[in-house]
Amino acid sequence: MLEFKLSGDKKSYLVTAKNVDGKTVEIAGDLVIPGTYEGLPVTDIEYYAFSEAKMTSLTIGEGVINIKGGAFSSCKNLTKVTLPSTLKGIDYAVFRGCSSLENIELPERLTSIGEDAFTET
Repeated sequence: MLEFKLSGDKKSYLVTAKNVDGKTVEIAGDLVIPGTYEGLPVTDIEYYAFSEAKMTSLTIGEGVINIKGGAFSSCKNLTKVTLPSTLKGIDYAVFRGCSSLENIELPERLTSIGEDAFTET
């Protein structure tokens, strides 16, 4: 379901949806992205990682710092999102087209929200 990629400095991971034979594995229901993997922090969620997934809720673990562009765009069934207090950046179009999203609390440390991050929500 999740694929973790070690950063260039080998001090953290970024996460994306797992691909099998070039196709993204279908994600539905509740998605939990951990804040650590194999003892290292998960700091980033990859560009368009979960775009168009059919999840209904999303919980992102403490330690995640950045959500890259379009990561959860067009997740039309997504109703609830829990963001970590460590989050500093929400890139462009991250939640664009999440038309069922009812409520989201933004953490105090958040310093950057990209263009169209919440368009069509």
